[in-house]
Amino acid sequence: MKYLLFIVLLVGIIITAGCIGGNQNSAVTPTPQIVYVTVLVTPTPTIAQAQDPIIGVWRNSDSSGYDDRIRFNADGTFVGSFYSTIMKETYVYSGTWSAQGGNSYLVNGVAGTRETSNYIYDPARNAIYDTEYPPILLTPYLGNIAAASVSASIPASSSQSSSSSPIHFSGNGDDVRTFTATGTGLRVFSMSYSGQHNFAIKLLDSDGEWIELLVNTIGTYSGKKTARLSTGKYILDIIASGPWTIDISSI
Repeated sequence: MKYLLFIVLLVGIIITAGCIGGNQNSAVTPTPQIVYVTVLVTPTPTIAQAQDPIIGVWRNSDSSGYDDRIRFNADGTFVGSFYSTIMKETYVYSGTWSAQGGNSYLVNGVAGTRETSNYIYDPARNAIYDTEYPPILLTPYLGNIAAASVSASIPASSSQSSSSSPIHFSGNGDDVRTFTATGTGLRVFSMSYSGQHNFAIKLLDSDGEWIELLVNTIGTYSGKKTARLSTGKYILDIIASGPWTIDISSI
């Protein structure tokens, strides 16, 4: 009997040890987790955000009697004008430009005999110069291109047509206006100005060629000038630093 109880007890111990050992050796499977990762991407600048510093209107003039203006457009074209008070002529020119890197630009179709020029933009002086003529600087200008291509530089709203009906223009500061004359005859230009500095109006034909200097004075002005015109388009190149009016009538 004692032996039977001993065997039963021994079997129970073995079974209990097996259960405990089985529990200790069982691997616990971890619960899956979702991990979110945030990636920061820097957007590529657009063309509008990377505007070239050469784009805009630039001007160079001095007391010796010339006025050079040029407008570089964002599409790689430009239009300019060179006016000489000595020759009393305005030369209109246009062409293309391209950036060469390092604030250097290749300009094709500039005024004069040369077809191509190398321009440099100087950020320290905020100016542009031709490498062949470094002392001559073009600086930023808020006015228009004098006697430039009508279709390229003058808004449609600034152009008027006329046979014998009067024409009225008004503005403030430098400007370029066009009008159309029908029939040959005298036109009277009545002009007024209330600025303190130079006031000048040059009358040019549709090609920008000199016709008449209508007024060239300093300070407040009110006066008239006549010019004989034939049928065609004409340009008024206005230099001013204040309000002005121009009335054109036929005689």
